[in-house]
Amino acid sequence: MLREALQNTLRERMASPRTLESSLAIAALYDSLHTLKGCERLLEYPMAEWSEVFQPIVREQIENRKREREIAMQLVSITAIDDEISRAVRAQYEENPYPRWATVARPNIDTIEKLSSGLRPLEEVRIRARPVQMLIAGCGTGLHSIQIARTYPDAKILAVDLSLASLAYAARMTERLGISNITYRQADILKLGNLDLHFAVVECCGVLHHLDDPMAGWRILVDLLESDGLMKIALYSEKARSPVRAAREFAKSLDFPLTPEGIRYCRHAIIGLPDDHPAKEVMTFRDFFTLDEFRDLILHVQEHQFTLPRIADCLDQLGLQFLGVECARATRDRFREMFPNSNADTNLDSWHQFEETYPDTFKAMYTFWCCRK
Repeated sequence: MLREALQNTLRERMASPRTLESSLAIAALYDSLHTLKGCERLLEYPMAEWSEVFQPIVREQIENRKREREIAMQLVSITAIDDEISRAVRAQYEENPYPRWATVARPNIDTIEKLSSGLRPLEEVRIRARPVQMLIAGCGTGLHSIQIARTYPDAKILAVDLSLASLAYAARMTERLGISNITYRQADILKLGNLDLHFAVVECCGVLHHLDDPMAGWRILVDLLESDGLMKIALYSEKARSPVRAAREFAKSLDFPLTPEGIRYCRHAIIGLPDDHPAKEVMTFRDFFTLDEFRDLILHVQEHQFTLPRIADCLDQLGLQFLGVECARATRDRFREMFPNSNADTNLDSWHQFEETYPDTFKAMYTFWCCRK
């Protein structure tokens, strides 16, 4: 077996690491090299001793993972994590941080005041003291928090997550990009009520639907929001994710371990389904094609899906006002053709009718803004 042979070789120092490059390249296709026993020996060689084309693999799969382990040991936990589902979700993302990313677009610099005036054009906007306090509840591997930090450089961002592996990835990328206005902490949203802080902006995207009780976590976030603050939420659409539900049901019928080999087996089984099988359409989701993303998409330990009428009910229960969705320009243009009324953008009934007509609209998620009534 290739991995076993490599691990045996790594027990002793080699004259030149290049003798292993071909074997390591093959191993790297199937699992990260940092999972090899003895991989730390590969860092004993100067980077220049590796071929130019292999250096990025050493850097990404060994050097960066080592740095993440160092960061994880230094991260601070600010809440307990004792909820059963929270523990299960944490375990999943310790094994499969989501998403692993390498580049991030540089957004235009903005201010909270401009954001507020755009979302609430008829209301007076308060000029806030700097730095503006923002919370990213469930930051994962940091892609979202870094985008926000670059968009609002005068903000002070607290970014929390259950998973140390995800937080370490986020902190390493934040370090690499030279961003200084994010503080990462390990925390469970369900325990954030003990924070003696309030935030001008709270963003929780793709997270609440993985809680045992999404409303319990959402209520806590509302309590952390300033009276005139803004909240951004993203939740899965029941209508758009029907292929995902079918794939999840199909996956349950298979007997496979949650290992890289097991996940690949599940993916290949879906690929081999007849074209008219309801689960086959899940292949149109981008996350289908990489291991960490596939597990998040189809094999997640906990997932709720929403409809817009249900979201309207949730907002009502929480005393929140819907301010509009975030979507592509082409989607908004089509929506305004269907609903030329200028108030339709902030009407959930209109968006529900639109989704009934175009059921793939929210294939990623419902992403929307709200505030206290």
